Amino acid sequence: MRPAVSVIVPVYRAERFLAQCVESVLAQSRSDLELLLIDDGSPDGSGSLCDGYARLDARVRVIHQQNAGVSAARNAGLERAAGDYIAFVDADDWVEPDWLESMLAALDGEPGADICACGHLRHEDERTEDRSARLCTGFLSPDEAFCSALRGGIDGYCWNKLFYAPLFKELRFDPAISVLEDLLLCQRAILQSRGVVCLPRPLYHYRIHGLSALHQLDKRLSSEPAAWAELLRLASGSTLREDSAVFGFVQQTNLNARRADLAGKREEAAQLRASLRPCVRRALTAGTIPALERGKLALKLAFPALISERYL
Repeated sequence: MRPAVSVIVPVYRAERFLAQCVESVLAQSRSDLELLLIDDGSPDGSGSLCDGYARLDARVRVIHQQNAGVSAARNAGLERAAGDYIAFVDADDWVEPDWLESMLAALDGEPGADICACGHLRHEDERTEDRSARLCTGFLSPDEAFCSALRGGIDGYCWNKLFYAPLFKELRFDPAISVLEDLLLCQRAILQSRGVVCLPRPLYHYRIHGLSALHQLDKRLSSEPAAWAELLRLASGSTLREDSAVFGFVQQTNLNARRADLAGKREEAAQLRASLRPCVRRALTAGTIPALERGKLALKLAFPALISERYL
């Protein structure tokens, strides 16, 4: 029987967290799923753990490959996915028991939507933050969803979304981009979709820990310019999309410049600030961006030390 959902989990050095991740997926209230575990050449015991779950549950399929990165691992899952819908989970995260059931119900209730975005909880050390409040309720057109993903609404993560599988007929992650690769994929999928339905419930648990690529500044500095160039290209042709993309580019580049300053990378920081100057005027005068947001950005551009420590 064709599964309703294919859940794709890239696995690399995830031995500490994999059991919680896999068991949370297999315990879903909607059992008509397949779980694709992509062992991306993991040097620890993750690959053996994956094989053990495949022996215990026929819904689990394991793909072993040489290490090629998270994008290549997710693409390997997409090549083999058989479900009507596609979901992604990171191997160090976990999901609520009704994660899939709730998102499928939201899509059933909004026939014009091809993607559902849910809320999530962010766990770092002993702190837990509910990121669901930023998510609106209801339907977003592709243009609205594109902007929301750039400005912290539905976010640009692939793991807090359920996608109609035909969106991935030709769409794949770009292995050449190691930062913002999920945002690029989401934005391409959004622009091909009929729209996004939002479900502001914290159904996904996102874990931040010392192994997370989020904190690798060098990777950000080398990869983000290409990602933003593509995002700005995708935004072209719509004032709403272009304003949000330019605003997001200026905001993120200024943040990276501050990170580079704090890391003693003065030359890199200066190059980043030079790259954003042609876009600053549009970012600060864009009528589709709320005045309060533009005001906050103006202050951070003038006084980088005002950037909250939590983002650094």
